[in-house]
Amino acid sequence: MTVQNDLNQKKVRDLFSAIADSYDLGNQIISFGTHIHFKKKALMELNLKPGQRLLDLCTGTGDLIFLSLQLFPGIIAVGVDLSEQMIEIANSRLNNSGILKSRVEFMVADALNLPFEDESFEAVTTAFGLRNIDDKAGYFNEVNRILKPQGRLVVLEFSNPEDALLKHAYAFYLRHLVPILGYLASKNLSAYKYLTESIFNYPRAHQIERIAVEAGFIFELKKFLSGFLSLYICTKK
Repeated sequence: MTVQNDLNQKKVRDLFSAIADSYDLGNQIISFGTHIHFKKKALMELNLKPGQRLLDLCTGTGDLIFLSLQLFPGIIAVGVDLSEQMIEIANSRLNNSGILKSRVEFMVADALNLPFEDESFEAVTTAFGLRNIDDKAGYFNEVNRILKPQGRLVVLEFSNPEDALLKHAYAFYLRHLVPILGYLASKNLSAYKYLTESIFNYPRAHQIERIAVEAGFIFELKKFLSGFLSLYICTKK
């Protein structure tokens, strides 16, 4: 990893750590409560069986982990995030959930250098986190390493609609409303300005597809909300 990537990684970790306590409220506000619905749609692409293992990267406070345990009883789930503060909140949620500790684990780790053996998971998920990883090729290569053959990666991420009118409305919402809504939740304006810029600077779907295919995946794209959200379904060859 380059020095610049290290600096960006630290910036992202510090930024999300600063808003950890208000992160869930912020997600609810800026998505108008819809983010859980689309996270469930992403998880339904996995069809996991009891005993299979799921890894959620950029897990935040663990939303996808808790949803996956509801949808797929009997699976083993691991959530990973760079932010120690996010993982502390995820573990607090776990302690209050009544879920068996043998079924789920949260840990601080780098998505580009995971502490897991080759081919040790049936599925991997990332929701609204890939845009925060500079080395996209490194991400897909590392996920490919730890997935079993025919294992599946699903990535839910913001995207830019192609319709010109929608694109202008979306840009207005991101640039002017998201920072205000995020500030109301967290009192941290810079964090939500970063969110806006990270969405505008995010690669197009065809660029992500090329990187995923080069890493050894079969790539499928689904779009939601007129192109505001994209779901990448990547199957290891």
